[in-house]
Amino acid sequence: MARIILHIFMMFTTMFAYTNITTKAIHQEITTKYFINDIEVTEKRFNKKLESLEETGGWFCLDTNTGGVTGYKCKDKSEQEYTYECTLDLVKSECRLTKTSINISKF
Repeated sequence: MARIILHIFMMFTTMFAYTNITTKAIHQEITTKYFINDIEVTEKRFNKKLESLEETGGWFCLDTNTGGVTGYKCKDKSEQEYTYECTLDLVKSECRLTKTSINISKF
């Protein structure tokens, strides 16, 4: 009888701990960081740059068991190509604009 009571107690303790950890993870506020060519920038600067770019295709989306990643290819008025990518998981959120090729027409 004592063994059954101990087993039930352990089961409820484990369920409580799991629920408590899960609740903390859900209520944890995740701040998004923004990067242009691996340099951290403000959200305002990032959005201003993103608005100046034209989407060229290559849209992708990948779900993971802790979040996901989505993005697309784009270019600016001088034909410089970029990749726009946003990643979200349980501990971080990042959006990145990264040059993907060098525009040699400027040289």
